Amino acid sequence: MPQIKCHNLTKVFRLRDQSYEAIRDLNFEVDNGELVAVVGKTGCGKSTTLNILLGLEWPTQGTLTIDGREPYNDFDFFRGKLSAVFQTDRLLPWRTVLDNATYGLEILRIARRMKDEDGIEALVLAGTELPLLLRDSATDIQFLDTTVIHVEAIVDELLR
Repeated sequence: MPQIKCHNLTKVFRLRDQSYEAIRDLNFEVDNGELVAVVGKTGCGKSTTLNILLGLEWPTQGTLTIDGREPYNDFDFFRGKLSAVFQTDRLLPWRTVLDNATYGLEILRIARRMKDEDGIEALVLAGTELPLLLRDSATDIQFLDTTVIHVEAIVDELLR
């Protein structure tokens, strides 16, 4: 039995009186341990298929299952088991740097104290020197041309 199975998957986006068919009758299977690369032109449905696979979108028609479960209908089961690295950053400008760095832990419902400690550790592991001046939100991060603030100063700032 395939680990991932896509059967007659169709996704139509509708905006007012217009519709755009991003995926039409897509079928594929991926066995356990199989490595798959998805390649195609811009707009052919690669990202839409991935979003359905991750449970971020629902198909208009058809099914996509992982071990017999649909990620878009069983999101809690897949919480912490599926992940992706997107092509562009996904910083949330209303969150602090630490809150952005630990957002994944928040989704996994990790306690705040542990989340803060893990977030600080992740920032420390990014390097011994970071050219960042931390402010209150992700949009207020300023990169410095000549001044390098050491990790200890960043940790002190985060703990304030």
